[in-house]
Amino acid sequence: NEKLKNISKDSFENFYKSYARKKKISISFNEAFDQLLQARIIKISDDFVSLNANYIYYYYVASYISNKLEKDDSIKQLIIKLIERLYVEEFAGIIIFLSQLNSNSFILETLEKYVNKHFDEFEPSKLSDDISMIDSLISKLPELILENSDVEERRKNEIKKREEAEEREKLLDEEYLSKEYDIDEDLNGITIMNRIIRAIKTFEIFGQVIKKNWGAFDGDVKDSYVLMTFNLSMRILSAYFNFIKSNEDNLVDYIYYVADKKEIKGITDIKKLAKGLIFQMASMTSFGLIKKVANSVSHKQLKESFDDVVRDNPSNSFKLIRLAIMMEHFGTLPNDEINHLMKKDKEFNKFSIPKILLRNFVYQYLYLYDVPYDERARICNVVGITMEEQRYIQTSSKQKKN
Repeated sequence: NEKLKNISKDSFENFYKSYARKKKISISFNEAFDQLLQARIIKISDDFVSLNANYIYYYYVASYISNKLEKDDSIKQLIIKLIERLYVEEFAGIIIFLSQLNSNSFILETLEKYVNKHFDEFEPSKLSDDISMIDSLISKLPELILENSDVEERRKNEIKKREEAEEREKLLDEEYLSKEYDIDEDLNGITIMNRIIRAIKTFEIFGQVIKKNWGAFDGDVKDSYVLMTFNLSMRILSAYFNFIKSNEDNLVDYIYYVADKKEIKGITDIKKLAKGLIFQMASMTSFGLIKKVANSVSHKQLKESFDDVVRDNPSNSFKLIRLAIMMEHFGTLPNDEINHLMKKDKEFNKFSIPKILLRNFVYQYLYLYDVPYDERARICNVVGITMEEQRYIQTSSKQKKN
C-alpha cells in the first residue's frame, strides 16, 4: 500500500496504453503526454512523472471515489477512514473535493458524526462559570496600548506576525502529526496534544466544506453545521482547561523553572507569577481557538446562520466567535453590540477572560483598519484600550505635578 509521489515515464506510458485500450481512446501516448505537459497538469524530472499540483491529484481521487460510491460498499469504508484522519492534508483535500462532486448524504453524515465525536466527553466552554477558577487568578485587566502609527506599516507588521505564527503552527504539526501516515493506522492511545490538533484540523475542514457548499444547504442545515463547528471548537477549549487543571504538578515544576530563570525567590512573587502564567495560557489559547473557528467558517452567505446560532445559544464564547467573524472577515466594527456587551450584558461582565478577548479583537481591528480618531477613541474607552497619545498626555501630566 505504498504511497507513490511519482512514477517512471515507462510505467506511466504502460498505464496510459492500458487505460486507452479500456476506454477506446485513439490519442497516442506521446500526443497525450505532450498535452498534459503543456496544460501543466503533470511535470517530468529525471524521467519521472508527477502531478504538477496537489489539488489536481485530490480532484481525480475524489472523482474516482464519487463514481464508485453508489456501486462499491468498500468505498464507504474508505471515506470513513479519510474523514477519521482529516489532519492528513491529502485526505482533507480529497474530502473537500468529494463534498463538491457528490451530494450523497453519506459523506456529510459521516463528517457530522466525526465532528460531534471529537472530545464528546466535554461540554463546550461558555467562557462563563466554567472558567471561574482560572478567571479569579487576576484582580485587574492588564494594560493594552494602541500605538499611534501608520496603518500600512501596521498591516505589514501583522502579515509578518501571521507568517511567523503559521510557521510555528507548521512546526507543531510536524512534531505531533507524523508525515509517515497509514490510512489503517490505530487511532487509539494518542496524546492530548495529538487529539487537540486533530480536532482543530477537523473543524477547519468541516468549515471549508460548509463554505464551499453553502448554496446546496437549506437554512436550518446551515445553522446546524455552524453550531456543530462552534461546539467542537469550544469542546477543545474545555479539554484544554481540563488539561491545565489535571496537570498541576507539571505546571508547578514549569513555574519554578521560570521563576529560577527570572531570579524570582519570594514565595509571594512566585505565586503571583504562577497565577499570571496560568491565566495567560488560558486567555491566549481561548483567543487562538476563537480566531481559528472564525477563520474556518466565515462567509458572508452564512451571516444569518451566525446570527441565529448566537441568538439561540447566547454564551459568551459564541458571542465572541460571531464578533470575531464580523471584525476579522466582514470588516465591520459593531460598536452597538460591543457597547451592549461591555455596559449591559451582566453575564459577559462577570468574567475577565471574555472582556480581554473582546478587547484583543477590537485592538486587532483598530490596528489593521483606518478608523476616524473620534470613533477610535470612543471604542477604546469602552473596551479599556489605552491610546498612545492619551498615555503620553497622562504621563506628561504626572511629571508636571511632580
